[in-house]
Amino acid sequence: MCWGGGQLLSAGIVRATIGMKGDIAWKLPFMLQWVWPVPLFIGAYLAPESPWNAIRRNKIEEATKSMSRLRKDGPDKQREVDASVAYIRYTTALEVAETENANFLECFKGTNLRRTEIVSAYPFQY
Repeated sequence: MCWGGGQLLSAGIVRATIGMKGDIAWKLPFMLQWVWPVPLFIGAYLAPESPWNAIRRNKIEEATKSMSRLRKDGPDKQREVDASVAYIRYTTALEVAETENANFLECFKGTNLRRTEIVSAYPFQY
């Protein structure tokens, strides 16, 4: 939806500036595209911490607090938060165990070679 909205907005700006005379006709669309980074940076700064990232950095309390903010209030809220944090910790432990001795050359061996070939040969299949 954001892509469609952005394209619609840009098409409207180009349509509005198409009849203008002088350099402003092509400079205005270029100038207006640089307005968007400011609210995006502010939004990214104020966005809550991802519980997954907090657990990967071993900040369990921060992950629990963030998960509490994301869950709706209810009688089972704390149980759901604890279960979600436990699931994220379990999944992170599995990822660490799976990639403990991994290196770049493993992408080109065994079944990983087939996966690498598929991703490299067909990047736009989805």
